[in-house]
Amino acid sequence: MTDGHAGYNKKSLEKRSHDAIVQTKAERRENDAVQGCHWTISLLKRWLLGTHAGAVRD
Repeated sequence: MTDGHAGYNKKSLEKRSHDAIVQTKAERRENDAVQGCHWTISLLKRWLLGTHAGAVRD
């Protein structure tokens, strides 16, 4: 099973069967068990980069 990427064609898959499952962004968000964790860490990284930009010197 793949995500429906165009690179998965008959030539690259040869004799293997292929079932593509294409999800919307909303469906991916609902199915991602750690989405809140990803979001929180992303915001924390942005905050650290913005707040402490240029504060660290050799």
